[in-house]
Amino acid sequence: MVKLRYVVWLGGLLVACSGSDGGTQASECDWCPPCGAGERRYECNLICVCDTVENVRRDEQDRLLACGWEQPCETALFGYNANAGAPIYSAHQAECLFTALRDRARGRFDSSYDAATGFVLNEHSDYTFLLDGSETPLVLRTSYDGAQGPWNALRDFHVERCTLAAPEVFDQCLADPESCTQARDWLGSCLETTDATAQCPP
Repeated sequence: MVKLRYVVWLGGLLVACSGSDGGTQASECDWCPPCGAGERRYECNLICVCDTVENVRRDEQDRLLACGWEQPCETALFGYNANAGAPIYSAHQAECLFTALRDRARGRFDSSYDAATGFVLNEHSDYTFLLDGSETPLVLRTSYDGAQGPWNALRDFHVERCTLAAPEVFDQCLADPESCTQARDWLGSCLETTDATAQCPP
């Protein structure tokens, strides 16, 4: 299945559209330079994105995402556009996520963030919070940086155990979601982990 990514602004929302995780067919990416040694094409449109063929952290993410997590919320969508000096922040479908983070709920909660200048995508990141009711859930992060232009960006994967911000932080986010578009503001310290506690829910 062809996977394309394009970015438009609709009512302040940066919409990034793509297809399945199967990647883009090579014929659709002829304008992209080849990926490097040990890499494969992941997607292409405004930005050419590569993926490492072998990646332990991606494999660990895939294992955890295959678990039977309940997903009570839609993916929360966040964006930032520099907009010629008048920044636009956007937050959509965020209330459910912020409530879950505040209440230390259980389940899988997803968010996506895009930063752009005009119609040029500079940064993309996806966060998945695997909440277990504790203060230190697992956080899966995938990102790439397009700031160097449309040529090959490489997806970066992390599996971290992070400390959640205080509940009061999420009360503020619920009151003003557009002031809370950066996931790093929702977390305290994070440590990369592949330890035995990174397990599927019972």
